[in-house]
Amino acid sequence: MAVAELIEYVKSSDREFAERIQGAAESSVLRLQELAGIRLPSIYSEYLRVMGHADGGLDIFWDCESEIAGLIRFYEDEVRTGIANVPPDCVIVGYAGMIFPEFSLHQESTTIFLSAEGKLLKPYAETFEKLLYRAAFITYKLKKFKIFTSHVSAQREYVLPAAQAMCDTLGFKNHWFSDSMVSLNERPDSAISITQFQENGPVVSIAANDARIARHLGNAFQKEFNLELQ
Repeated sequence: MAVAELIEYVKSSDREFAERIQGAAESSVLRLQELAGIRLPSIYSEYLRVMGHADGGLDIFWDCESEIAGLIRFYEDEVRTGIANVPPDCVIVGYAGMIFPEFSLHQESTTIFLSAEGKLLKPYAETFEKLLYRAAFITYKLKKFKIFTSHVSAQREYVLPAAQAMCDTLGFKNHWFSDSMVSLNERPDSAISITQFQENGPVVSIAANDARIARHLGNAFQKEFNLELQ
């Protein structure tokens, strides 16, 4: 089970994680599926059954509502009344209010998109499973280090592959749950996440325990990709 493996991955950094999660009842999962009008992807149904009521702090959508009771209310109050629209073949899996885009999960590909007014805007994660591990890495792996810095650029040139190649050269292991939007890398003394969504500039986040290592890596990426310390 993919979600069970995710739990073990998080527990390697936070032993109490499994004690904080709470799954949704089968009746709630079926109710959400009924309201969505499509079969929920199996990975998403599994996630809901294991941590649909409480995700233990995983926070896959950065403070947006993703708890199953809130999603059911959203469908009942917003979608069924015509206030909100859902893109075809998708289910809304996260939202933060009418003025912000929703997070839509595509039924077949399980790609996560930002969406609004029933239209897909741009991809947010290649698959739902990769998004789960992305959130786990950022929340529990990066945060285990004492020092955390972010380096940004307003330039929209797509540099993520080149930045990833630089990580490879510096001896980082690139994790399988990286995708074309977020690259996640780790070595024993530090970790790096590189984020670049469509029509956005890159963000390179560096975590380390030694300030010299963090400074050296930050300077290298700033020089190569014209970044600024945030």
